[in-house]
Amino acid sequence: MSTSGAVVAVSEDKKQVAAAIMAAVGAYLEDEERARLVAAPEARPHASISQWRAFGLWQTMRPRVAWHRRMF
Repeated sequence: MSTSGAVVAVSEDKKQVAAAIMAAVGAYLEDEERARLVAAPEARPHASISQWRAFGLWQTMRPRVAWHRRMF
């Protein structure tokens, strides 16, 4: 057996080990992503309130909030 054959065999073994490690890491990342997607809550629909109405309610409450700040 020549030394050049042993070097190639070691290199091939390292490639196989590296490929196995990369496959294992890839599988782990896929499992984590799948678990994250399962655990994520579904998006709720937005309440149908007009932005102008929300602004008006905020403007209406401003004096009351200011009064509370002065009182306490």
